[in-house]
Amino acid sequence: MFEEQSYSGRKIFLLIVIFCIPFFINLGANSLWDGNEGFYAEPPREMIESGNYLIPTYNYAPRFKKPPFTSWIIGSSYYVFGVSEFAERLPIAIAAVLTIYMVYLFGRSVCDKETGFMSAIILATTLKFMIYARQFAGDIFLTLFITSSITYFARSMIEEDKTRKFLYLLLAYAAIGLGIIDKGLVAVVIPYAVIGLFILITRRWNLLRLLFSPSGFLVVFLIGTPWYFLMIHKYGWEFFKVNIVQETVMRYVSNQLGGRAVHYYIGVYFAEALPWSFFIVPAIAYWVKWLQRERRRLSKIETQVCLMLLPVIWFIFVFLFFSTSVGKRAVYLVPLYPAAAIVLGHYFSKRLTEDNSIVLNLHRAALVGLSLTSLFAAAFVFFAHRTLEMQTALIYLPIVLLIALGGSTIFEFYKRNYQPSKHIAIIWLMLLFSLTLILPKLEYYRPIPRFAEIIRKEAKPGDPVGTFQVDTPSLMFYTRRKIFQSSNLEEMLSRLDREENIYFVTRTDYYEKLQASTPIPLQVIDSQPLLLLRWETFFSKKKPLRLVLVKKGHF
Repeated sequence: MFEEQSYSGRKIFLLIVIFCIPFFINLGANSLWDGNEGFYAEPPREMIESGNYLIPTYNYAPRFKKPPFTSWIIGSSYYVFGVSEFAERLPIAIAAVLTIYMVYLFGRSVCDKETGFMSAIILATTLKFMIYARQFAGDIFLTLFITSSITYFARSMIEEDKTRKFLYLLLAYAAIGLGIIDKGLVAVVIPYAVIGLFILITRRWNLLRLLFSPSGFLVVFLIGTPWYFLMIHKYGWEFFKVNIVQETVMRYVSNQLGGRAVHYYIGVYFAEALPWSFFIVPAIAYWVKWLQRERRRLSKIETQVCLMLLPVIWFIFVFLFFSTSVGKRAVYLVPLYPAAAIVLGHYFSKRLTEDNSIVLNLHRAALVGLSLTSLFAAAFVFFAHRTLEMQTALIYLPIVLLIALGGSTIFEFYKRNYQPSKHIAIIWLMLLFSLTLILPKLEYYRPIPRFAEIIRKEAKPGDPVGTFQVDTPSLMFYTRRKIFQSSNLEEMLSRLDREENIYFVTRTDYYEKLQASTPIPLQVIDSQPLLLLRWETFFSKKKPLRLVLVKKGHF
């Protein structure tokens, strides 16, 4: 698909476009994925409905938890294309492609076109990066701004023209400002820590001026702070407590999201960053050896040579920063994927296994690990297909591709060809293509739009609609109304006693428990199987759980 030493600008552009196509195929074919996507899709819909563009709302109440950037961008897309899944996902897919471009720009600027190209291809084919970009994880915007900020800081370090050096610096600070109105202080912490650690490790104290630029501070202030001042002026301590204390500080130091072990992100990274995650160990091992060898003369080495340390520091810092937090979510790792892609792009393009026996042995182990994981994943998909009610032969395409990847990787190992990056990228690209064709088949397990249509036809404007012990925020998106969310049995029983007519969504096991706890007659209006991709789901003899739409009222 691409040959050695043929990295013309036109060919690079064309190949990157090809690798970005899976981000857009069938983009609007699936209904909202509950959890993150429903949470991000609803505020801009309410914004368009109400005409209030300054203060986002969620479930028709002021939304203090998140800044408004995401709602503004998605609201703009709704305004142009209408409220739909496609309009909601398009901006995040574009942001993902821009992030891929920034990764290419970093690799090209700091090293060469080949490194930039390989880095971009690796990020474009990182499994969960593509999935997050298609199901609207707002952290993709944060990742774009962090990547842009670090890239422009790096370009400012090596640029000799004073005008362009200053422009790159302002662009770095502008990206920080945009990150603040997207996700808050984390958009400042990560770029500043990464650049600061780079300066500390390489002892380039003259670069500290980049982090203390009055013009840069002004740009951040003008872009990132006005909305916060508006909210503090209007809502005072209540906004500060929710947005700053609870959503920023307490999420990091408390287990309000569910406490997880410090090693939680090791498994998350190796699973989500397939197929490339296995090679991050030998790639970082190379730089550890390089630092040991060059540590005494780091301050004398040309800055551009040392700058490939920057993504290594970026990767390690983000990984440790979130690993030491108490509240952990898999999506928090997204900002390190561009760093990993740059590290690996340089690793493969410069063939760093050739001069170091430790790195070479780690690389061999990575090849074996990838091969075994590919074959294991093929078996997983096969068993999943046998369990799920998906009548499509397309499912055999990813199975064949996973087997081909496992087999070809071992073949490369025995050929003593330890640079399989291009064939991995091509096979994985085909795999991602196949996934975009299969995803619409999962709509059988996506019952919320169907439930919402029943509610919109049957429920009166004053009838309460909500959920019981399940998290389905997309229900408010599809019903176009405020919903209640009951999390415990006593609260739900009290609501049933008070209200004459109620519609709610729950799981079959929760419904059975509720029905056994009250004499109030309840009716299941509709029922659909619940998608749970777990091993126990495939091998258990129990009937699969289902989501049900329940009504209390006059039958």
